[in-house]
Amino acid sequence: MDLKLDALKYQAHVVIHSPHAGKYLSTLCRHFGRKVKSSWDEESGVVEFPIGVSKFEYNDKKSELMITCYSDDEIQLDRQQAIIESHVHQFSRRETLILNWM
Repeated sequence: MDLKLDALKYQAHVVIHSPHAGKYLSTLCRHFGRKVKSSWDEESGVVEFPIGVSKFEYNDKKSELMITCYSDDEIQLDRQQAIIESHVHQFSRRETLILNWM
C-alpha cells in the first residue's frame, strides 16, 4: 500500500495497553474491511476511511497497540477518532479501556 500519509495535515495517536492488543488489531481491521479498504497482518494494519487513514501497530513485547489517525482537517480527524474509539469499546467488553488521544 503506497499511501502518502505525510501529505495529510492532521494526525492523532493513542496507545492501548492490553494483553488482547494483538487481537484488537485483527478484529478492528477485519471489521472495518467490510466497508472500506483495509489490510493487516499480525504486526500492523492500515484502514482507508473516506475521512482519512488509520495505521495500527502492534508491539507484542509491550502488549500494546498504537493507532495513528491521519486526516486532511480537524473535523474529519475527530470523526475518525470517534469511530475507532466506539469500535474499540465495542470489541473490548471484557476490559475497560480509556483512550487518551495525543
